[in-house]
Amino acid sequence: MSGFQLRDYQREALDNVRTQLLAGKRKQLVVMGTGGGKTATMSHIRDHLGLRKKMLWVAHRKELLDQAAGSMLKMDPTLRVEIEQADRHASPSADIVVASRDTLGRSGSKRLQKFNPADYDCVVVDECHHLDEDNTTYNRVLDHFGVGMHQVTRDKLLLGLTATPQRTSGKGLGDYFEVISFKRDMRQLIRDDWLCPIRAYTIRSDTDLDGVTIRAGDFAVGELSEAVSTAERNELTVKAYQDKGDGRKALPFCVDVEHAEKLRDAFVEAGYDARSIFGHTTDEEREENLHWFHDTPGAIMTNVGVFSEGTDVPSIECVIMCRPTKSSLFFTQAVGRGTRLSPETGKTDCLVLDICDSCSKTKLMTTADLWALPAEMDAEGRNMEDVADEFKALQDENPTLDLGDCLTMDEVRQRLKHADLFEQADNEATEASEYSWSRVQDQFALHLPPPRDGNDLPFGRIAVERNLLGEWEVSFFPKRNWRAYEKQRQLPITSALDLEQAILAADEYVNQHRADARTLMKKDAGWRRKQASEKQLGWMRKIAKRDDGMAAFLTKYAEPTRGQASAALDAYQARRRTDR
Repeated sequence: MSGFQLRDYQREALDNVRTQLLAGKRKQLVVMGTGGGKTATMSHIRDHLGLRKKMLWVAHRKELLDQAAGSMLKMDPTLRVEIEQADRHASPSADIVVASRDTLGRSGSKRLQKFNPADYDCVVVDECHHLDEDNTTYNRVLDHFGVGMHQVTRDKLLLGLTATPQRTSGKGLGDYFEVISFKRDMRQLIRDDWLCPIRAYTIRSDTDLDGVTIRAGDFAVGELSEAVSTAERNELTVKAYQDKGDGRKALPFCVDVEHAEKLRDAFVEAGYDARSIFGHTTDEEREENLHWFHDTPGAIMTNVGVFSEGTDVPSIECVIMCRPTKSSLFFTQAVGRGTRLSPETGKTDCLVLDICDSCSKTKLMTTADLWALPAEMDAEGRNMEDVADEFKALQDENPTLDLGDCLTMDEVRQRLKHADLFEQADNEATEASEYSWSRVQDQFALHLPPPRDGNDLPFGRIAVERNLLGEWEVSFFPKRNWRAYEKQRQLPITSALDLEQAILAADEYVNQHRADARTLMKKDAGWRRKQASEKQLGWMRKIAKRDDGMAAFLTKYAEPTRGQASAALDAYQARRRTDR
């Protein structure tokens, strides 16, 4: 057996798959962030579940096939692992067949028929978020092995693997899978020190993308290349690297071959050791370039369609996002290329340089999006987790304030000092609920206040957001000083098919577990409408002598309600904590 030591969360993933299988769930999805080792983890699945028949592992790229086959042979060198792809042919007697989606599922191909589905009890689809890109090809393979969308199976396991909690089309994968048996995203892996921290800069360009056609959900490649493959933008990219990441091994993501070659040339002209690699690069040249990139400190590899999935170079220290995209899937995969740990090289973090163009007609993906920050926010080289934690704390304490267009955290702090924080939140969740919810990006949040008199009751944040199956997940995130925090950071409550059901379930959780706080939390609570108390007014007048924000509030609200006064004092305390 292999000397590969499973991490705690990897063992948990395998255990969860087994638990769900025993519960009768035979079509399962595993979400594990880029760099989390999902391929290595799931190469143990046959042994962990005690499966006795053969396994089919399906992927859509050569690198993924080679990676999977290598992991399984390391796990158990006695296994007969064979690849079915192009001129490589697996025999029906192989223990594990690692197969190309296109080779097996291509229309008119006879290669699928040589595999008897009765011999297999497990089918794994790697990078399963691609299931909606070529359903005809995938469906031929899945239907042949008895695990298709409309097939009920009692003797096989269908396991989908992905690092990206979004499907290419934006739809859920509920047609293919019954349950998400495990989920650990890139941010959680970074927080738990299994991946390296991300620092980021936003580099704003003058390139205008409004004239570029949107096709199949993203920019048309030819028009996009014409817009961004310019000497001015390439010079901007090189200068950003010189100023922010000089000397780091860097991976720029480009639009097409022309863009990658021109950017490579710009780096070479600036004195850097740079090469290019593309999807159609020959196997020999690709192997040579990958070895060079792996072994050369400070190397720069402009790429198109090679590094987004399945190619691992842990020593990458800088990711340069030169390709504008609307796809959160592609963006997450690309940034994830730099998150792997590399202790032998002294790597301590990964720097992301986000080249952001002008585009008023559609939303572009940015590094800030991955951390639920305003899309155009510049972290200014700070650790993204630190920025996200600070922003989230301020947004939680000021749920009715729109911070979505802030460009820096300094701008957020300035807005908190001068903005009107006291308008009622207006969103779908609040409309469906008896409580006042806030919305940040695509997540709705409800905050449970600390209990009085030292009671050991849950307090923190209830979150409602859509998962990969298209369901609305309801979870409780305890505050750090609540007893359950160290045991589990996220406590699942339930899931629902629509938002209103999820919000009502969250309301019921509050009613059951925090009945003491219901009066305070209700959006129409009577106390909010009463005139502010003399004690509140006294505190505010005293604070207004030294705080412009409070002075502005008292000017606008000459006779504030108790709810407005409470919000004003809370906002002031939030600013005080931030200023410290």
